[in-house]
Amino acid sequence: MAKVELKQPIIEEISASIKDAQSVVVVDYRGLTVAEDTQLRKELREAGVQYKVYKNTMMKRAFAGTDCEELSQHLEGT
Repeated sequence: MAKVELKQPIIEEISASIKDAQSVVVVDYRGLTVAEDTQLRKELREAGVQYKVYKNTMMKRAFAGTDCEELSQHLEGT
């Protein structure tokens, strides 16, 4: 199976998530300890927020042609 075929379901998952989202936030998690990241994930989960880590290239492809497209300029690094 080609790499593109493996990535397409992930891009579709991202697209589906952002399609009906009330908001989309891009974060830089550098500098957080594992304990801090675990606590952040716990608090977000309790608040009903979906927190996922994806590769920037997949995010850019999912954002293309959507209201979130301008967020692509912020997808640098982690």
